[in-house]
Amino acid sequence: MISKRGIYFLGPFEVEIKDPFGIFNVVKKYDFKLKFVVLPRIHNINVELKARQQLGNIEAENKAFEDYTNISQLRKYNYGDSIKRIHWKVSAKKREFYVKEFQVSAMSEVYILWDLNKNHFAMDTQGIMDENCAECMLSIAKFCLLHDIPVSVIDYNTGTVGSSGRIKNL
Repeated sequence: MISKRGIYFLGPFEVEIKDPFGIFNVVKKYDFKLKFVVLPRIHNINVELKARQQLGNIEAENKAFEDYTNISQLRKYNYGDSIKRIHWKVSAKKREFYVKEFQVSAMSEVYILWDLNKNHFAMDTQGIMDENCAECMLSIAKFCLLHDIPVSVIDYNTGTVGSSGRIKNL
């Protein structure tokens, strides 16, 4: 079994067919090579990402991340509530004050720094650390994309963005 990612070739092939009694024996040779690509394993992970910017699609607990474009609910006015939050149309119909509560949401963006410098893995002669880094990086990227979080993979040494993206709803 191949455990390292990469491009591999298989072939040439020789197929031998025998009957159960050993009377007939056919050998067929195939002189071509099959090329196949082995990708790193991608694990399903579940992590909690803390939001760093206002206005996004991740629920946040901090009231500073309130999205004033999305009302989550209306409730009766309590002493000390801001007058700016009063929903005047509903309050006029109900003949008592109702205030708007807004959805608390925030946005995160994930940058994955991937160290591709072979000198940093010199002691890892079998490439196990490198493979584990690839699996970890791809698993985090998959989690982010499935949760509509923008993600970028950056080469730690050069600072170049190898890949970046987000899933867009069609």
